[in-house]
Amino acid sequence: MADYFPKDELKIKSDYLNIKKNGDYRMRFMGIKGDDQLFIEGWEAWEDYVNDKGESKSRPHRRKYEVGIKPPEELKNLDRNGEVQYFWMVVVWYEGEPVIYTIKQKTVMRQIIILSEDEDDYGDPRGYDIVVKRYEDNGQVKYNVTPKPPELPSQEMLDAVADAKIDLQVIWEGGQPFGALEDAVNDQENIARVTEADEPEEPNAILARAANKFRD
Repeated sequence: MADYFPKDELKIKSDYLNIKKNGDYRMRFMGIKGDDQLFIEGWEAWEDYVNDKGESKSRPHRRKYEVGIKPPEELKNLDRNGEVQYFWMVVVWYEGEPVIYTIKQKTVMRQIIILSEDEDDYGDPRGYDIVVKRYEDNGQVKYNVTPKPPELPSQEMLDAVADAKIDLQVIWEGGQPFGALEDAVNDQENIARVTEADEPEEPNAILARAANKFRD
């Protein structure tokens, strides 16, 4: 196909990976449970509302997951279907940049867990790419997860995640994760949170530690 005009700046870019179309989505997990800035789990409800202009809109409400504790009733009451969903939210490397991927499909979660528990061949998902395939079978949407050969996270990945200064913890207050660590410098609440819980590791340090694991 002839290439007559520049198109790179016309591409629609998003900080979020939304798998809404059938296809293969290759990515690298940059966070796992325990990497508080790069991975969170919780409950999500969607509320329908009408804004000041009379337009019908939807907005999410999220609460942290606690082991053994059911989602709060107030969250169920907010949801348009009277239900809440368990979710993972994780920073992934996708098409050359860090983005946020929300997983609600338990089939995807289970397949990722199976790979992570296969310490002989795969283990820590930060050490290899996975391909999440979305497809339809007899009218039903299905997902499959396939691992790629293990490979260390590149320095480009490490630097890009660090430069993005992502903190998924701000999601609980409805904040924007990208740049949140930089914004937190002048935010007294976040300074207090950091002081109480000791200085958190930089994303680069977390990932570098993971990279060293695969060198051993």
